Amino acid sequence: MHKRFLAATWLAVAVGLPAIGCRAGGRPYVAPPTAEALHAATVIPYYDSEAFDAMLEAALTRQDPVIVIQTATSEPDWSGRLNAWIAAWNEGGPVQPPPQTKSKGIGLPRLGPKSVIELPPNTAEEARLLIEGEIDRIERLARESVAWWRDEQKRKARAAMLKPYVLRVQRDPAQRLQVVLNR
Repeated sequence: MHKRFLAATWLAVAVGLPAIGCRAGGRPYVAPPTAEALHAATVIPYYDSEAFDAMLEAALTRQDPVIVIQTATSEPDWSGRLNAWIAAWNEGGPVQPPPQTKSKGIGLPRLGPKSVIELPPNTAEEARLLIEGEIDRIERLARESVAWWRDEQKRKARAAMLKPYVLRVQRDPAQRLQVVLNR
């Protein structure tokens, strides 16, 4: 149960990072990649090694439009190396929200007053604190376990390479987690 909660928390953080982008600035919104783009993506298997760093850095240097990091697990329990890349991505700032599209009256029906869901008053604040705490944990793990994270020049260079990308987490057909970077 605890692992499932941690997995849900991590996924909420990864998916919630773009939601933090409601503040001004940051990276522009990029729509999720299409099925065709995912099929043509650069796929990098995740291993906790410098070879993984080199392959990901090469794909970022080439500015590949879609990069899929394939993990071997269905839980976000990978080592600090992938956490370091995620923390470096996070240094690039929040993702702006998607542009608003005007509806022509097609969409969800109007809901009646009985369909309103009431949330406890501090829910949004608690969610924000949970996301910020998880981001702090990822950065701490990166700092403690990956040598390049402690090298400020290398960290900033990798954060700059990641800046044009939007990070998403999804599951493959075998339910293993994938980290998807697209520009």
